[in-house]
Amino acid sequence: MFGSLLAGLTATQQLPFVVKNLDRQSTAKIQKGRVSIVIPAYDRLIYLQKAVTAALNQTYPDIEIIISQNPRPEGLHATIRNWAEEQARLNPRIKYYYNDKNLGISGNYKACLERVTGEYTTIIGDDDIQLPDCVEKYMAGAAHGADVIFCNRYLINEYGQRIREEHVRLENGSFLTAGPVQDCEKVAWLNLIMLTGAAVRTEKLLQIGFDPDNNLEDYALFVKLAATGASFYFIDQLLVEFRVHSHSLTGSGKGTFHHLLRHIIPIQVRAENEALKGKFISPLMIPAVNLCLREGNQGLAKYLLSSGYYPREGWMAIVWLLQRAMLAYPHVIAPMVFSLYYHKRSKI
Repeated sequence: MFGSLLAGLTATQQLPFVVKNLDRQSTAKIQKGRVSIVIPAYDRLIYLQKAVTAALNQTYPDIEIIISQNPRPEGLHATIRNWAEEQARLNPRIKYYYNDKNLGISGNYKACLERVTGEYTTIIGDDDIQLPDCVEKYMAGAAHGADVIFCNRYLINEYGQRIREEHVRLENGSFLTAGPVQDCEKVAWLNLIMLTGAAVRTEKLLQIGFDPDNNLEDYALFVKLAATGASFYFIDQLLVEFRVHSHSLTGSGKGTFHHLLRHIIPIQVRAENEALKGKFISPLMIPAVNLCLREGNQGLAKYLLSSGYYPREGWMAIVWLLQRAMLAYPHVIAPMVFSLYYHKRSKI
């Protein structure tokens, strides 16, 4: 079915990212009806314990819990490794892996994806909580044939206290109603879906994969899924608790705006959604170019500066000219640009 979708695209509609053709070996391990709960870990044992406990308390019976630990600069957090290995010995539903080197957030996602056996996969932060009927509700949505099932969520602080209800349909998504999503492209570009708070058909994840350079894979993933024609299903219920705090790692996209834009700018959208695409991309362009210049990535900087999504109104036109000059004279112009940009941003 997916092959026929790609075959039907015109030359101007070809996807600007790789969609893998899965062989039988890639899909043989997938167990129909099973859900893989993936929890990338680093160094937060107390939060991880709560996340795993919540996963084990799911009312849906056929689950597996995959913990994949990235090491710190000084090595693996030994207490987490010891605890996770013990849990895996005690409970066959828990699988624990560790990476020899820090793969980054998205790199860890990619490593986890190679280990799942569920028909659907849900990836949560090691500090997030799934409410007991979360996976059961996901699979009720999956019964309608959806590739992506997503829900509303609570925001909680570092102490587990609920800060507020983050109603997805009220955050620029007032058009959403519970059930099958009519305009998946619009939902994706409005950034209404998070990995924590969604389950995705595993075969779709394997076809698209994760880019280890981009720690904003939540956004890129759902935009790509919509571009491939994946079907979305919205559950208008609060089923997860997403933790917001200063030490959040899995939810941080710091330092990767340029890699995100590299992937999503070439993705075409329908004319009626072009403004939404521009509204999301344009505010990221200046900091993304700054990141490119700091890293010496001149090729990507030139690409972003030449994009029609780069804002050039008012003082931003001056920044655009200065950033172009920085490509030729980085040591002279750089301090001036960064000072101007962040001074202006502080007044917005």
